[in-house]
Amino acid sequence: MRKAFAYGGAAAFVPYALPLYMRERFPEAFAPARRPRIARAAAAAAVLFGVVSAYWALGGHLGIGHPEFRDPLGRLQLANDALWAFAAAAGVLLLGRGTVPMVLTWIGSGFLFAWNAWKLPLGILLADRAEWPERPFAAAARFGLGIAAGVHMALAIRALRRPGVVPFPEASASDPGTARPYPRVGLRRRPVRGRLGDGQPL
Repeated sequence: MRKAFAYGGAAAFVPYALPLYMRERFPEAFAPARRPRIARAAAAAAVLFGVVSAYWALGGHLGIGHPEFRDPLGRLQLANDALWAFAAAAGVLLLGRGTVPMVLTWIGSGFLFAWNAWKLPLGILLADRAEWPERPFAAAARFGLGIAAGVHMALAIRALRRPGVVPFPEASASDPGTARPYPRVGLRRRPVRGRLGDGQPL
């Protein structure tokens, strides 16, 4: 029982603790930023995934091949999928405006990709034998939407563009003071140019 509680606590809190740690460790990654263009595609895929999940959770019949296999637990899982998909879509649309959108996008990206990636082969090959209510092609289409949404959200996080932060240029051989190294965190600060009062390069 203690192990189950420990693992459950880790599973519940690590996804929230990691972005908070990253905000302290790499504050520039959470600085105000321009939303990347790919964020709209990520949000659209997440919303479609959420709409299909909510439709089936509420009892929709389109795409359902075996309604006799429906049960409360399956509907609860579909409702959970829809909730996280809509939350992640809101996060990615507001990406670059604070910690909460980044956390929602981060968690939603991992959830949508990982949860649907292992289910996609089952949806194609084993839906009937696994006694799933959905038809194989319908289940596979929903899983594909989830995977696409997760991948696009990860790409949106990677594509953030922040004013005043540019890729780190190589130092000139003739003037090594034209660039200054910083720890690699994906994007680097703009190098400081100029000279000190004694004529030494910065």
